[in-house]
Formats: sequence, C-alpha cells, structure tokens
Amino acid sequence: MTDGTSKVCRKCGLIYPFNWFYKQIRENGTYGRRAQCKKCLLDTKHKYLANPENRKKQQKTYKEYHNKLEVKKRKRNNRIIWEIKNKERTAINLKRWKKENPNKIKILRLRQARKRSNDPLWRMQNNMSRAIRKSLKDNKNGSWTNLVDYSIEELKMHLEQGWEDWMSWDNYGRPKNGEQKWVIDHIKPQVLFIIIDQYCQEFKDCWALNNLQPLSWIENSKKHARYMEGA
Repeated sequence: MTDGTSKVCRKCGLIYPFNWFYKQIRENGTYGRRAQCKKCLLDTKHKYLANPENRKKQQKTYKEYHNKLEVKKRKRNNRIIWEIKNKERTAINLKRWKKENPNKIKILRLRQARKRSNDPLWRMQNNMSRAIRKSLKDNKNGSWTNLVDYSIEELKMHLEQGWEDWMSWDNYGRPKNGEQKWVIDHIKPQVLFIIIDQYCQEFKDCWALNNLQPLSWIENSKKHARYMEGA
C-alpha cells in the first residue's frame, strides 16, 4: 500500500518516492511513471551493455539518431534559447572556454580564413554583409550601395518599418553575452539564389529591400534556409 506520493517497483517490489521513477508519456498524451524504479532500469541497462555486441548496437543507434539534421537543429535551438535565458552563465562559460582553448580558437579562425580564400561567392556575400553592418554603425553610405538600388537611409527606413516593439539600433547585431538582439534576415535565404557575381540579377534580388527584414537573432538562427514561396 502506498500513500499517493510513492510507488511500488514492479521488478524489485520495493516502495520508492515518485521521483525514483522516470516519467513516461501515456497513449492518451498524459504523463505517468515507469513501472520499474531508476535503480532497476540502470541495472538492466548495465547488464545489456555488458555484451559487446549490444554495446556496439547501442552506439550505432545513438550515433545515427544524433546525426539526424532535425535533431542537430533542435539541439542547437535549445542551446540558443538556454543561452538567452542564462546570460551571465553564458558569458562566464564563454570566457572560460576561450581561456582554456586558445588552440581551438586559432583553428576556427584558420578555417574561416581558408573558406574566405577558397570560396569567392561566400567571400562576396560575407563582404556585403560586413559592409552593410559597418554602414549602419557609422550611419553613412559605403561602396556597396553601387551594387543595389537603395541608400543606407532607405535601408534604415525599411528596417525600422518592420521593427517589433523591443527593437532599436542599440540592440542590432549578434549577441555576445546572451542579450536579445536582432539582425537583418533574408526572407528568401541567400543559399537559394544562384549567384554568379555581384553584378548578376540574382545578387540584386538577394539583397533587394523587399527580401530584407529585421528578425530576432534567435529566430534567424532557427530559420536556417527555410523559405515558403509567397509567405
């Protein structure tokens, strides 16, 4: 007999509090508790993995699941949301990671430099983004305006018209310590354009005002290359 806050394990027959049993979703969508306690389930798992063949099978299943694109995106989005909600811890963790991993930082910078060197189209798009960010920060036109049909003033006016209530020029850009920021988003993602050079029509369509919008950094990260025609 239990008191409503405990449960009998079906395997060992002992009574434990509810938190000793893992949650389980029932067929009707409600949450219940597993029939076996955590200790018994762990013992069963250890016995199963003691067999080398079972361990290899479990490792293969684990790797296949975590290599799925949708799983990687979900994990990335969850990490971004956590960082936004835990700004101070994010800043401390990032500072510590940089201090403890100087070689990894060098490798990341070398990879980016190599990509800029080997991929001219990526370099061109990246240079365009950087030039626009600099113009918005300095509030003056740059050479990039020769490639499009609008000025920095027209771009700023267009973006301001699409602002949400919390957006301003003070919180534009990529967040450094988990703060809420917004960025310029391509409604139709850049990767969906067939760009030959900065003078082709595809480049102009990619950077046209009607393809640019202000979007929170976290929503932009979730979006990736998703696009719905006419949305």
